Amino acid sequence: GDSEMDGTGIETSITGTFKITLTKASQFSQPWMQPLDFPLGETADTWIIHSFTKRDYLETFKENPAQIFDVSNIDEAMMNTYLTTRSFMMTTYNVSEAEANTIITQGVDFGMTQLVDGNWGVHGLIPKAVFDI
Repeated sequence: GDSEMDGTGIETSITGTFKITLTKASQFSQPWMQPLDFPLGETADTWIIHSFTKRDYLETFKENPAQIFDVSNIDEAMMNTYLTTRSFMMTTYNVSEAEANTIITQGVDFGMTQLVDGNWGVHGLIPKAVFDI
């Protein structure tokens, strides 16, 4: 499943080979990359959009980051992820807001990413096949 319900609170171990690439804004090579200001994951067939209750809670609560525990809200995290997903599709695939909303309704899956730490998170999974012509 898509959860962390191991019973013991210990993450499940996995053996595998992973390639993680960190691309700094100064290295963005495509025009659609310029507005990226959120965590973006990519697999061979899926874009993974991440957002949280507060997009940058360390900046929002720089005086007291623990305040995030008082305001974290899954509804706000979902709204931020929806807006980020919509914006990503409009910028990357040059679709209108109405087209992006239709694609989100028909083809994007959202799930909870992070509920353990104070800044709750949601992710959106966009199948690349939606844009195959």
